[in-house]
Amino acid sequence: MDVLSLAAAGGLTIGWWIVIPTLVMIVLVFLGLWLLSSLRTQAERELKELYRRDVALYLERLENNRRLSLVFRRSVLLLYKLEGYMKAGRDEQIRSTIARLDGMRLPPRDELLFLQERLSYFVSVRDREEALASRDRMIRLLEKTKADREERYQKILRDADQIVKVYLDRDVSFLPELVREAGETAASAQRGVLQYRAAILYHFAGDEEKTEIYLKRASKNLKNSYYSVMIKEALEDHTALERQ
Repeated sequence: MDVLSLAAAGGLTIGWWIVIPTLVMIVLVFLGLWLLSSLRTQAERELKELYRRDVALYLERLENNRRLSLVFRRSVLLLYKLEGYMKAGRDEQIRSTIARLDGMRLPPRDELLFLQERLSYFVSVRDREEALASRDRMIRLLEKTKADREERYQKILRDADQIVKVYLDRDVSFLPELVREAGETAASAQRGVLQYRAAILYHFAGDEEKTEIYLKRASKNLKNSYYSVMIKEALEDHTALERQ
């Protein structure tokens, strides 16, 4: 074999010793990412079921299962906890978790989810200043990321304004728009939420007949949902809407 042939053979051998470890590394990385994604999907499924069925057990899992920190970012775990604390009505933990998330730099998607929960909480406790701050932060976030140009995010902002008008302002002049939107909404759960909000404003407008009508419509569309208990209470006594 001449010198050129030996060099070529040597080059090929050296080339494969470089390529093979690289290919193995790529495969291992791919498998690791696939495994992590599978574990995350399974954990999300289990947490959703626990949240629906037993919020106390859901929170116990989040607080004590350290393996979850291997598959979820810290901000995501805090968001899951915040949802659980809000469902369980644990005010002290809600506020401390909000404070922790306020002090973190979140990815845009996580920040949007957080600000929606933040708005919902401060509306529920009638803290107008913090509720409006949550809404305004949502506006700035979506404008900064240019997401406010997309219809789905415009809808999120419209819903945030709607929440303020219904639950904080009790703005009965908003009723025609709310009723129209409910009539045009195809999804039953979303339509039920709009009907429930219309019932609240009809109550504050002093129209108890329409309040009853819209509570019953909302009850059909929101059966077995978060709203069902509140609607049942309001159907028994419309003044319950003043506390909801």
